[in-house]
Amino acid sequence: MRIVNITCSSKGGAGIAALRLHNSLREAGQECAFVSKDLSIDFDGQIIEPSFFNYQKPSLLDRVGHKLKKSFSNDHKSKLVEEVNAKKDQMFYEVLSLPFSAYALEDHPLIKTADIVHFHWMGGILDYPTFFNALDKPLVWTFHDRNPFQGIFHYKQDELQNDDIIGPIDKEIERLKQSCMGLLKNAILISPSTWLKNDAVASGFFAENIPFEVIPNGIDLTSFSPKAIQDSRRQHHIPEDAFVLLFTADHLAAPRKGSDLLIHALEKVSIPVTLLTIGKGTIDVANPLVTVTNFGYVENSDEMSQCYSMANFFVLPSLEDNLPNTMLESFACGTPIISFKTGGMAEYIVENISGKFAAEMNGDSLCEVIESAFNDKALFHTEAIRKFAEEHFNFKVLASNYMKVYQSFNQV
Repeated sequence: MRIVNITCSSKGGAGIAALRLHNSLREAGQECAFVSKDLSIDFDGQIIEPSFFNYQKPSLLDRVGHKLKKSFSNDHKSKLVEEVNAKKDQMFYEVLSLPFSAYALEDHPLIKTADIVHFHWMGGILDYPTFFNALDKPLVWTFHDRNPFQGIFHYKQDELQNDDIIGPIDKEIERLKQSCMGLLKNAILISPSTWLKNDAVASGFFAENIPFEVIPNGIDLTSFSPKAIQDSRRQHHIPEDAFVLLFTADHLAAPRKGSDLLIHALEKVSIPVTLLTIGKGTIDVANPLVTVTNFGYVENSDEMSQCYSMANFFVLPSLEDNLPNTMLESFACGTPIISFKTGGMAEYIVENISGKFAAEMNGDSLCEVIESAFNDKALFHTEAIRKFAEEHFNFKVLASNYMKVYQSFNQV
């Protein structure tokens, strides 16, 4: 079997997860390729110039709208794009994408020569009406957020808060996507968390005869591993006896990632805390007991392992999250997690063994659990948390689980 994993970008949570799957499959001896706008790898494992996407510079809705207007001047797609464009400046959201694209993925050479097509995060590169009409291969689709069964938004919170502005248009696009999904015949849907799968099934978006499985993401346990806490702290001038929390997000201020609740919590704590942040932007805490150090953007896995290792706890206060790579990375480094009991976190964090949960999804509860964690540091053991990661998220298990999915097409 020739498998091609496809995602918009090799970066970001979904892109990293897709590339990790590609690498795990190749390590297992599977013939596979990887396609994205910034990185393409052929079936021989060679990085190739992603020229398929070069004729068009990336942007958001304006670029798509221009192309569609040119190609489909009186088409319903063009009308929907123009309506979204007219409203987008009035909306507040983390990310949105349309089910239209100027790219004809069905003509991509690696897709044309694949036996099985594996989708991941497809915003901006997938044209639903044309691709699903042309699809003649088995399809696996791993969902990384809610967008495959929503309209233009990727998160429920964004959909709800913008309903008054674009609700009818959003619902129309959702119906269009659902009608395209109705064309799927030989497909298997995957979610890394039961939480997201349950939401997808409850949406009624997909035919009951399409299988839907839960397969957690995986992580390269050689790239992420525990480091000596004393050495890491000494290198970054952090006192060895400090109570250290780590918070990371692509954009630190993103509401979905819970930074406002974390700030609220830290402004109320009565214990000394050193907060390390990784990501774009800054976090300011008005509490003399709290010291904040921002490391900016860290790409190197060894440096990230050091950051996880020198933290007593990784704080993951997301309001809505599937199965964050950062959670897996923290486990791999043996670092316990403080989180809300939602999404994939609720499924994989074990209270007082691999982490602690806030009682409620608010800043006050987060403050309480941070202070509780300060007193309970001795409950958590790096070796036990690392072992949990090895048992649940290693590459071999990931590749094996997906190989069973791919092989099931031959059994039909």
